[in-house]
Amino acid sequence: MATLQDVANKAGVSTSTVSRILHGKGKFTSAVQKNVHQAIKELNYQPNSNAQALASNKVALVGIITPNIAAPFYGRVASGGAATAREHQYKTLIANSFRDAEDELNAIYSFVAQGCRNIILHSMTLSDEKLIELARQIKGLVILGRYVEKIANRCVWIDNVKASKLAAEYILQKGHKKVAVLSYAQTQCDPSQRLTGAKLAFMEAGLEIPEDLIIFNDGQVADGRLSVQKLLDNKAEFTAIIAYNDLIAIGAIKELVKRGIKVPQDVSVIGFDNLFLAEISTPELTSVNYPIEEMSRYAVELSIRLTEQPNIHIEQTHLFISSIVERDSTADVNQNLVAAVVTS
Repeated sequence: MATLQDVANKAGVSTSTVSRILHGKGKFTSAVQKNVHQAIKELNYQPNSNAQALASNKVALVGIITPNIAAPFYGRVASGGAATAREHQYKTLIANSFRDAEDELNAIYSFVAQGCRNIILHSMTLSDEKLIELARQIKGLVILGRYVEKIANRCVWIDNVKASKLAAEYILQKGHKKVAVLSYAQTQCDPSQRLTGAKLAFMEAGLEIPEDLIIFNDGQVADGRLSVQKLLDNKAEFTAIIAYNDLIAIGAIKELVKRGIKVPQDVSVIGFDNLFLAEISTPELTSVNYPIEEMSRYAVELSIRLTEQPNIHIEQTHLFISSIVERDSTADVNQNLVAAVVTS
């Protein structure tokens, strides 16, 4: 079994540096941290402090990795997961990946080096192949918010296509035909799936969403405002907005109101995620419920089952269902106001 000294020698640093990096102490360059984590991975180093726990297959740690814990959506991931870990008398480790593949891997390897075998990963950057490889190596790895067919029994997810199609069908049922879609520019599966779902609903209704009514942005409140500015400045015609998330939707509402356009009388707006912000928005925001906190709790339960019951075989996927939470930001289209946006 590899020792701390072996890791230090391979990484070209002192044993104290390795120990401090493992415990998140001190400040080191990204190159030094990368070398240490790479050495830990290659040597399969396990800290002595966790040897007893590992030998008994009882690792009292749950690691939660999200793109950005400061974002309301990922705060719910951490909150739900940590609460369930506590119920099982597990301690929680939390890390941000900042949507960077290297940071994501470093967080995983750091958790493993600390004896953590229960890892809940909300990955936006790693390939399906890499996630499959990691699942083979880490018994308690569970993928949250994403579906990978070959490790479907480790995935806790929603069907983004179906959920977004539901939102578009809801808008269509209210008579809206000229609809803008405010999507997310990040290269990940969720935005493309949600855009696909919206387009599918329109196609089934014998309609289409014009390309000039599809705006890509960075997913924040300010981006919702900028997207609406772009639509209005280009004199686009629309009576409803389907937003990638609630933050974009709230930004869109703020800009519409600033321009003197009433929501929902002139333009209806629907978001996605059903964050607490949807209830304090003015008007209150209609949104697609993404039960992420419940999913995070379930993911921790699943991970603990996988590590505490070594012979268990999970022969199912773990799909959660989305629904529309109707509030005040959507209404039936007023045919007399179809051109309201253009003349504002």
